[in-house]
Amino acid sequence: MTKYFMHDTHLAGLEAEMMLAPFFTHRTSGVMILSRFHYDKKSTNCKDCLSYHKGCTEAACPWLAERLEAGAVSYRELLKICFENLRSKRMKARLRHLSSRCGWFYDSAHKSRFQLAQAALGVNLSSMPPTYAAALFLLTADQQLWQCAEKGATCHSFQFGQIKLRNSSAEAYALYQTAKSLYTGVERITISELADPEVIDDALFATIVGGILIAKFGTDVFKIKKSEVCS
Repeated sequence: MTKYFMHDTHLAGLEAEMMLAPFFTHRTSGVMILSRFHYDKKSTNCKDCLSYHKGCTEAACPWLAERLEAGAVSYRELLKICFENLRSKRMKARLRHLSSRCGWFYDSAHKSRFQLAQAALGVNLSSMPPTYAAALFLLTADQQLWQCAEKGATCHSFQFGQIKLRNSSAEAYALYQTAKSLYTGVERITISELADPEVIDDALFATIVGGILIAKFGTDVFKIKKSEVCS
């Protein structure tokens, strides 16, 4: 039911005028100004939070998304949040060692492939769904893997049924299975495999964990600077 009683009558216009706030004037033209505010480290200082009293009093940071946007979260903190329920002692030990490693990408060629893939697919880093971004990040870590995987990639999804691995290395297979696990939600690589340095070497482990963090927290994780990754 409409709020106007005179709807569809010749008095409808007059009634609409009478419903306006006093001294209201119509906007005839103009430009709508949208908020251009962006979070930065100063505006996300933990000590200014109402939940801070000689330290954070919350079990989980209520402003994590805003702090991520500002690049004000450390790599060590992300690992702690992401794997807080982890029970594997071997995996925990490996993650502690990982927190001193640098960089997000497997190598410089990985970063280049990741960027070129975005351009080819017509996708933007900031607008990618987390699981899509994680899959793209992992699948572009290996050149031969991406040559196979790009056939099943579109600007909005990955069709893993169309991806046929041929003569792939053990590293490429691990990247593929992790990407598929994160994207589909079906586990195809185990914690015990990830915790074993003889199965997954250190560089590959760092890249896979990077994909897991992207899937959980989104592409704002890339705003963590290299010096902070090493902290």
